[in-house]
Amino acid sequence: MELLDVFDESAPPALRGIRGEALSRSLSDLVARGAAEHPGIKLAPEALIAQAARHLPDRTAAAGLPAALDALCAGELHLACACAQGSPATLLAFEKGFLTGKVLRDVLARADKSPVTADEVRSALREKLLVAAPDRPPRIAEYSGRWPLAGRLRMAAARLLVDLLRRAGETPAAPNEVARAEELAASVAPVLRHFKEAFVSRFSRR
Repeated sequence: MELLDVFDESAPPALRGIRGEALSRSLSDLVARGAAEHPGIKLAPEALIAQAARHLPDRTAAAGLPAALDALCAGELHLACACAQGSPATLLAFEKGFLTGKVLRDVLARADKSPVTADEVRSALREKLLVAAPDRPPRIAEYSGRWPLAGRLRMAAARLLVDLLRRAGETPAAPNEVARAEELAASVAPVLRHFKEAFVSRFSRR
């Protein structure tokens, strides 16, 4: 199946039936960019395009579709999509690149000073993002590529830390750590809003 057909099947109804050389080129470029960032992680191009298409805003103008695709974080989308398929090599790359690397350092530093351990936060994050439910795929399949994955993970980890601390709320230190984790989660939100506003502003002028 051609990438345009995959896009057409997966996109919101308002974005279906759109054709054109520019759109076809952007779809191919998205696949190439993702593969170039993760050459060791094999992923069917159709899977990447389907995940990207599913999460595009249905208000995107037809003329702005190529630019919207060009703006996606292709490498992170490639990784997230492959993680949703459960490849062991991909899950290991995700573990090294995000869960045990620098991305969550600030959140996990707070955990180490609380009744909750960093490993507990990582374990909760793995379960939340990478484990499928009977009625749905893993939540990482919901990653759109429209914002950096690291920011989304920091916010998710901070919120999970809050939840875990509240379950251990009988300890005197917990309330302070809850407040700090909530502050960290809130501090990530403006960053995500900035990307969203920049995205909307950029393409609304086209």
